[in-house]
Amino acid sequence: MTSLLRRHLSAACAAIVLAASAMAQDDPKPPAKPDPELAKQFKQLGDAVKDAKFARDPEAINLIDELKQRYEAMHEKDQQAFRGVLRDVFGGKKRKLDNPGLYRAASYALGDIGGPEAAKILVDVLGTEPFRSRDWLSFQEDLYENIGRTKDERQVAFLLKQAVREPEDQIKRAAGKALRHFEELPLAKRREIFKDLLTNYGEIESKANASLDTGDADMATAKRTLNAIRDAWNGTLSAMSGANCGTSMEWYKWYSDNKNKDKAWKN
Repeated sequence: MTSLLRRHLSAACAAIVLAASAMAQDDPKPPAKPDPELAKQFKQLGDAVKDAKFARDPEAINLIDELKQRYEAMHEKDQQAFRGVLRDVFGGKKRKLDNPGLYRAASYALGDIGGPEAAKILVDVLGTEPFRSRDWLSFQEDLYENIGRTKDERQVAFLLKQAVREPEDQIKRAAGKALRHFEELPLAKRREIFKDLLTNYGEIESKANASLDTGDADMATAKRTLNAIRDAWNGTLSAMSGANCGTSMEWYKWYSDNKNKDKAWKN
């Protein structure tokens, strides 16, 4: 073997070793056991959440932000414990409507964490008092958005049902908007979301434009709903298809031309 060949082989081996080392650093092994320091922080967070006068809410929000950034590197038992503390944020003594900061921080953290466990917590919160009441509609929009951010495919049917059947405009908008986070689903499933959302969109827009009589209550309601959902739903239809349109009629035309052309849809 010539010295030149030996040098080339040595350089190649060194490159392989360096690449393997870099990959190991990029994909660290999960910890072998739970971290006792994290357990202390979870307790600190839980104690801050339980503060009767809510004076420690800023501390709790900062802890949530810090811990969620470490979530991927946690042992699975620590991950479970953190999700449990976030769930408990929504229990106990309730904050007033004008003080939702801790609830928003916990909701957003669960959206960041993602997965079915986080999604289930968020869905459960939607069904509990006081969050289910109309007074909390703004926070309900946050919950729907973060359910979408979890990318838990099992929530697609729930979000779609809320989008097309819920009479409250803000919920229709939020649930439909949250579906845009599922843009990486297989095309067949994205087509289903697209068709169901477009069908309801078309019904609403048709009612909104059915009469020039502004005294028609149904038409006025449809116009209000259309104004509430149009931009959000256009964004979701675009995320599902890769196309861009501004009205339901434009979307129907695009769908009629491309429903059987897989290449016309985003990959």
